[in-house]
Amino acid sequence: MVGAILDFIFIQIAQYSEDALIIKTNLKVSDVNLEGLFLFFPSSESLTRIFTTLGLNEKEASNGS
Repeated sequence: MVGAILDFIFIQIAQYSEDALIIKTNLKVSDVNLEGLFLFFPSSESLTRIFTTLGLNEKEASNGS
């Protein structure tokens, strides 16, 4: 059920963005550890700006460097 809902959301987002930025994270609150993903669907211009700010070019970022 959750998969179907997420599929619908991703299909809707794909109409506006061809790229996805996925950030894996670990959060700790008191004694509880949480693992999760942040999913961003930036415009091409925003993605270029993010890579530039991080000192990466798009080729390096797509190779996972």
